Amino acid sequence: MKKANIIFILICLPLSVYCQIIWNEPPDTIWYNNQSRWVEVILPTPQNFTATTVNTNQVILQWNEYWTQEMFDAYLNKFSYVAIPNRFSLYRQNITNGELQLQAIPGAGWDKTQYIDTDVELGKEYLYKIMVQDNNYQFVGGLQHWSPRSLPTTITVGEYLSSLPSPTNFLGHYQPYPPMIVLSWGKVSGASLYTIFKSYYNPETSNWNYLNIPLGNVNEYYDTDIQPLKEYFYSIIALHNNESSNRAPTIAVTAGTLDFNAPNNFSGYYESDSAMIILSWDYVKDANSYIVFKSYVSPITKNWVYLAIPVGNVDSYHDSELLPYVGYVYTIIAVNGNIKSDRTNPLTINSGTLSIEDEEYWEAVEEYGKDRKLGWFGCSAK
Repeated sequence: MKKANIIFILICLPLSVYCQIIWNEPPDTIWYNNQSRWVEVILPTPQNFTATTVNTNQVILQWNEYWTQEMFDAYLNKFSYVAIPNRFSLYRQNITNGELQLQAIPGAGWDKTQYIDTDVELGKEYLYKIMVQDNNYQFVGGLQHWSPRSLPTTITVGEYLSSLPSPTNFLGHYQPYPPMIVLSWGKVSGASLYTIFKSYYNPETSNWNYLNIPLGNVNEYYDTDIQPLKEYFYSIIALHNNESSNRAPTIAVTAGTLDFNAPNNFSGYYESDSAMIILSWDYVKDANSYIVFKSYVSPITKNWVYLAIPVGNVDSYHDSELLPYVGYVYTIIAVNGNIKSDRTNPLTINSGTLSIEDEEYWEAVEEYGKDRKLGWFGCSAK
């Protein structure tokens, strides 16, 4: 019995490691304008991306080690071929002459966990993001693997390393009734005040707006100055007398997301008469289209195939692009412009034979064959 328990633990341990690798799956296939090509966004996002000031006029960007042995093992387990790490891509945004400037700064090597940005100005606020990519597209499939870009981290150059710690557990969510974004954080020992930094993009002026919101000794803030379906970025510092902490990691909250849920009653079945899988769901309020995500293991290559299928503002989809006796996995999201709902729980539906199942038809074919044989033998006997 002891031996059996040990075997069970050894089997389950690798699975628990793989479960900690959060893939963007099914992947989004996006068009990359800068280099005019399609890419697959499937890799996990780099974690714990932060920015702090060093030497008073430089910014050090840091993140967790990405290509760990666990990540290499999980990659091989998922794709059936070895990862070929490429690099990290870093992005910087700032306001120059009243306009938002978005710049790609030289990417750090794949085995790095930090980058020092020296091309910054003292006292100016910058917003950074990071993503990672690999080089397997050169040998497999033709579509480069990317991660999504991280949530932004914001820094004002010159912010110093303070003895006052940053607020922890800085969280935010949208509350629909009445509409507001609720922010909360853990109180900092020794702090007497807090300042929230809020930013958002204004499409009417094509500029970013930046606001500083001073608060008392509290650990919650209700932001009612919001617009539906707009994304807002927040950070926070703690203060006491003339001392301030560094900023907590930036969070992003989209107004309206809690009223924009995944479609309900997502269901499906295989219809043998038409050789199609029929999917259906409930309409989502404020959605104007839907995307069906379909995945399956190719019986030829034995690899997973991932498809994203835009289906318009409908409540059903008939999938006729099937292979016989294959298990298909489906999820669906509701869409309104750039706003997407969460995905539904996956459905697994098995296809059957794709030939005609009409018994009367096959009986007629069989009788025809018999008649042909009788006629042939009749002719040969004469």
